[in-house]
Amino acid sequence: MFISLLSILLIASAIVSTYALTQANSVKVTAEVLNVRNGPGLSYDIISQSRKNDRLKVIAEENKWYKVTLTSGEIGWVASWLVENVDVSAASNSNGKVVATLANVRANADINATVLDTVNKNKTVTVVSSQNGWTQVTYDKITGWIKSDFIKVEGASTDDTTALQKLTIREANTNIRDEASISGNLLETAQPGTTYDIIDSKDSWYEVKNNRWYNWLCC
Repeated sequence: MFISLLSILLIASAIVSTYALTQANSVKVTAEVLNVRNGPGLSYDIISQSRKNDRLKVIAEENKWYKVTLTSGEIGWVASWLVENVDVSAASNSNGKVVATLANVRANADINATVLDTVNKNKTVTVVSSQNGWTQVTYDKITGWIKSDFIKVEGASTDDTTALQKLTIREANTNIRDEASISGNLLETAQPGTTYDIIDSKDSWYEVKNNRWYNWLCC
């Protein structure tokens, strides 16, 4: 009976932990070395590794595995039991709807990049990020890039992507630097509720007004 009760408690704890992580925008690695795989399971190939205390942005969840964006920009899957919930300052992912009759989903933000899929008008996707006229989306286990003109972001008109091009600070004393590097000079510290227009992006950094850079993963 004791063993059964302990098992139930462990299962309940795992369910609660998994639910809490799916509500997070990002997670922090707790293992010394974390394997990043190309699918949600131990049978999938290892495509990269993260180190203890690395922060990863969560895109999706499946079978206690989390689809994440690495600091390098790569996308892969990590085991939920090897990471923990952390808060990030960037706004949560937005929903988007395809407004073009047909839209190619490409591997990179480039018109010459490989076409991963083609989606029809009114297809609903999750918007991850945006850069140089392209929108990164995820849906049906696919993550790729669509021309921003072909996407209507939740809360924006068809030809207005301003909802996608903003971020809202959530942590006190968030550092804004003069370049996309933790070695960049500290220009200012932003407070929760402050909203910036996104001008450009580089890896895990966002450029906001007048050559100021903000990193949603760290410092």
